[in-house]
Amino acid sequence: MIGKNVNESASKLTIIMANVNGINNISKREQIFIHLEKFNPDIFCLVDTRITEAQYTEIRNDHNLNCFYNISDREAARGVCILVKRTLPIKITNVEKPISGNILKVTCSYDNSDFNLICIYGPNNDNPEFYDLLFNNISSNSETNTVIIGDFNLTMNPDLDNLNYVQARNTRARDKLKELMNIHGFVDVYRQLNENRRNYTWTNSANKKQRGRLDMAITSNSILPFISQFKNIPRIKSDHNPLLLIIDFSRFKRGPGYWKFNNSLLNNADYMNLVKKSIRKTCAIYYDSPIHDNFFEQASEDEFNAFCEQSPEQIQQLNFKINPSLLFEMLMNDIKNETFSFAKELKRERERVGNALLRNVESLQKLQSMGLENIDIPLIAAQREYDSYIEDCHLKNTYLKDVKMNKEGEKPTPYLCSLEKNRSAQKYISRLRVQRNGEEVILSDQKEIENETREFYRDLFNNKDDIANVGKINSFLLTDNHSYAKLSETERESFKATLSENTILKVLKKTKNDTAPGMTGFGYAFYKFFWRDLGSFFTKMANFSYETNQLPASLRIGVITLLPKGDKPTDRLKNLRPVTLLSAEYKLVSGSIADYINEVLPNLINGQQVGFVRGRYIGECIRTTYDTFQWANNVGATGLLLLIDFEKAFDSVSFKYMEKMLSFFGFSESLIRWVVVLLRNFSACINMAGNLTMLFEVLRGARQGDPIASPLFVLSIEVLCIKIRNSASIVPFTINNTSVLLSLFADDMSIFLTYNAENLRNAVQVLSDFFRISGLKIQLEKTQVVVFGNMPQGNYKLCPEIALAWNQSFKLLGINFDPTLKNMKENYNEKILEIEREIKNWKHRFLTPLGRLVIVKSLLLSKIAHVAIVLPSIENRKIKALEDMLYDFIWKGKNKVAREDSKRSIGNGGLGMPDIGISWQAFKISWLRRLYMTNASWGNIFMANVNSQFPHLSKDDVFSKLGTFGLLEIKKTIKLEFWSEVFKIAKNMVLLYAKKFPNTLGYCY
Repeated sequence: MIGKNVNESASKLTIIMANVNGINNISKREQIFIHLEKFNPDIFCLVDTRITEAQYTEIRNDHNLNCFYNISDREAARGVCILVKRTLPIKITNVEKPISGNILKVTCSYDNSDFNLICIYGPNNDNPEFYDLLFNNISSNSETNTVIIGDFNLTMNPDLDNLNYVQARNTRARDKLKELMNIHGFVDVYRQLNENRRNYTWTNSANKKQRGRLDMAITSNSILPFISQFKNIPRIKSDHNPLLLIIDFSRFKRGPGYWKFNNSLLNNADYMNLVKKSIRKTCAIYYDSPIHDNFFEQASEDEFNAFCEQSPEQIQQLNFKINPSLLFEMLMNDIKNETFSFAKELKRERERVGNALLRNVESLQKLQSMGLENIDIPLIAAQREYDSYIEDCHLKNTYLKDVKMNKEGEKPTPYLCSLEKNRSAQKYISRLRVQRNGEEVILSDQKEIENETREFYRDLFNNKDDIANVGKINSFLLTDNHSYAKLSETERESFKATLSENTILKVLKKTKNDTAPGMTGFGYAFYKFFWRDLGSFFTKMANFSYETNQLPASLRIGVITLLPKGDKPTDRLKNLRPVTLLSAEYKLVSGSIADYINEVLPNLINGQQVGFVRGRYIGECIRTTYDTFQWANNVGATGLLLLIDFEKAFDSVSFKYMEKMLSFFGFSESLIRWVVVLLRNFSACINMAGNLTMLFEVLRGARQGDPIASPLFVLSIEVLCIKIRNSASIVPFTINNTSVLLSLFADDMSIFLTYNAENLRNAVQVLSDFFRISGLKIQLEKTQVVVFGNMPQGNYKLCPEIALAWNQSFKLLGINFDPTLKNMKENYNEKILEIEREIKNWKHRFLTPLGRLVIVKSLLLSKIAHVAIVLPSIENRKIKALEDMLYDFIWKGKNKVAREDSKRSIGNGGLGMPDIGISWQAFKISWLRRLYMTNASWGNIFMANVNSQFPHLSKDDVFSKLGTFGLLEIKKTIKLEFWSEVFKIAKNMVLLYAKKFPNTLGYCY
């Protein structure tokens, strides 16, 4: 009844309908929600609400609900609403309001099934026309799933549904409803499940004697098989009992999942002492005492107390009978057991009083609804006691909410910025399309789906090293003279195999407290809190793992969660992204190794790669592509852009290849050994709504979510880049004798080629050869080819036998491209529309202008910043229109303060609102700093353009030898739109500076 049952369905949809007798009073409204929330509803259908649109906004804010409502034309009368939890993975496709304040219809899609949900408040008078209008809004197709739920203000069967009625009421309306139900194939859910049983949902509040079953759910025959439960639940602050209806289209059972630590326990002093006591007890059990064979059993009380009084540092330096790995596992296992018992008892004690009161009310109301006598007095007493408990809960919730708001306020915290975040994601697969004997079949059985999913990912992560030449990097590069960076002896020897406690602590301090934990259940917040007690134990465990070439068993298990790829249908496994939840302990060790690799990565990775390399920026890929396209358009050259699509890129890299790759780049044996410890002997399972599949071995791949995965992948693909850069058979696109060949962000790989069929074949062949040594396979059918510059006449598609995807528009790292660059400013329009949609989401929030300004800076302007940094700016009028939209949001209409004053810093009496135009100019100027520091292709493209007019200039000359005014002369000759804008902004800055400090600038030729 209360709380989630481990064995309950994960696919069920719980709907609660309640006649609330008006919820204009905030206290009453909140108490009703506290009561109804005890039954874990997904959707609330409330009738007779008697509230305004502004009050629905309050409900949306306070309870994180999507609100659909039909307000009466008369203020504070009638009113119906359907409130949907925002965490529910449901799609609302249509909303209709046939009668003001009485009928609300929403069309929904949930769990691959469509249905209509109609909430009604029937008229008090005998009005059959109401039901005619109701059914006129329902499809005549009997297969359409429809639920009509609400207070009908009539009863279906006076003999069974009425008690102590003086005369029959609304007889014509009842007859019309029955007639329409028969025509349209609808049934009374309660009577279907309880043929002749008496049950009343309304009690006359005046005499307590008159009762009736006025609140009902009627449904189409098509949805009836999916209804798993329908019943009354106890009422509160109303003379109507709410109805609880559970619909389950898939009957996908929820599993127990795995235990996760609740960070709120860290605020409990009793729990803190419990953990410290548990650590000392476990240490005493395994302490290698010089006096006793079994210290825990044989030590005197004074000896044991003396042992426990030692500091954490002293205890961690003692000798123990078991190895550090096993000791750490015993410590954490004992803490987990203590935590589980403590949390369970804490929850039981917290809910004990409320649950007992609710059960008492529920049993008495059930007896009353059945017509039993002498129930009224004990029920009234029980109801008062329960109402008092709910009121106390409301007061406590109000206090805690005020404390949180005072603490968080309207600062740019995760709490504020996540208020409108969409968290609705289905955590299971209810239908799966698979190939069987060459034909597509649809699986709907839960066990079959779980087994198929496990086999799919077991095969994906299975060892594929049976392909020829795996790991043979030198043979792959042998045919060409190749040059590449390698670690120096100093860099190689700087890695120390033994991890220090400070090294691990440094990684721990960079982590987020609320990161989802892996199979061990403990998160980063726990280790931060108890690091003094456990840090040395942890460090010894990690180093012992290195010595024995194996992590503890609990650290070698990953839990794979499947996330949808965008809006792609989730009934195909290829449309799901596997994210491996790793234990916090594993990631602390992995993060310590990754920190060293990341430190040396800039020295090994060519500037053409910008992903996951410190000091490099994703926009550099955009810069390379944009400027190459523009130069080709300006001079009429023709080139090919190959946009590589790797099949399951991160998940398919061979372990053996990665080990060989690290040796190839000169990493030490100790570093490689650490990587082997982390990658090998690892298993995973799939989590579907708490159902964990059997473990399977993970025998390849750089696990997404693993700190070491990104640097390993970047290094892995650098070998391919070395081959392509040095291949005599691949001819790059050139700009004034400057080669433009590669641009990469992780697995987003772009190759620029001269327009030539043989050149294209050779590039594809190198990619195929790379698959044989690494396991990274190109998907030819998804690899796109774009012709840029001067378009060839006739059929421009080369090498039809390769079957590549030829398309002249594409999306690269969030930017929509076409090779003519004519539509690039549509990227701004797209982001401005996103900002408009986000503003609509936030408009209902009760925020001060400062709070809305936080949203503008944190969530709105950030949406368009990436575009503004990498693309030429839009017209000033469009910037002004965007600024108008944002100020309208901040002030809810007309500006209350002059905009120039708003843009002043808070310390100077302003709001600190960014000046969008000036901010974007600053973004552009930042490219001069990047240009000075880079050796990547985009910098060479810029210099190639400069050298077309100033052949003798080097990049150092541009920045160092020319006087400032001389630098501005370059602007006149730059033929690249973006850089022309950068130097125009620089010119304005210099002129302003010269005006203020006229004697400080020079001019050099």
